[in-house]
Amino acid sequence: MSFTITTEYVTQTCCHEGCGVEFAFTRAYYNVVATDHRWWYCPNGHQQRYAGKTDAEKRLDQATQRADRLGTLLRAEQDQSQAAQREAAESKASEVRIRWRVGNGVCPCCQRTFPGLAAHVASKHPEFVTHDLDRLSTRQRELLATLRKATEDADAAVIDARDIGAHMNTVRSLVTRGLVAQVEYDRIALTEAGWPLAEQAAR
Repeated sequence: MSFTITTEYVTQTCCHEGCGVEFAFTRAYYNVVATDHRWWYCPNGHQQRYAGKTDAEKRLDQATQRADRLGTLLRAEQDQSQAAQREAAESKASEVRIRWRVGNGVCPCCQRTFPGLAAHVASKHPEFVTHDLDRLSTRQRELLATLRKATEDADAAVIDARDIGAHMNTVRSLVTRGLVAQVEYDRIALTEAGWPLAEQAAR
């Protein structure tokens, strides 16, 4: 029994000026040097290599570029969504702030207090002012009072928790109770349920 082994060769021509010698690689070796861009030598010792990208490398580059473009679009959409959420949260916080100030007898235009309005809300709409402050811890009550005062001083509905030295664990406990809204990690605002408790805690 006899066997015949066939070896395929790929012919090459040295690229160096003045050489131009022709020689051949085996197909297997050619596949290696053409894909990993290693240096090789012609029979006369001239160093050279295949520097151009292979089809596989070109496809990988195209896939990477597509992924980068999609990632950029996704990040842009996420940024827009987060911005819209922040705007909605801040708008809601401002609305709650104004409504509760009016409920406590404070004019939203001139900041004057009208006891008659506050008395009306207390007697006719007690759900706005009657809450159980005793169920909160001392730290929670202190944070509500601080947030209420900071909101009043800043004339803004959303406060940076770092500006008032708020402990984020306490913030999260009030967020869980629905008394504080966390607009971003460090930005917080009193909610509809939190305003009357903050009013009481601040007294």
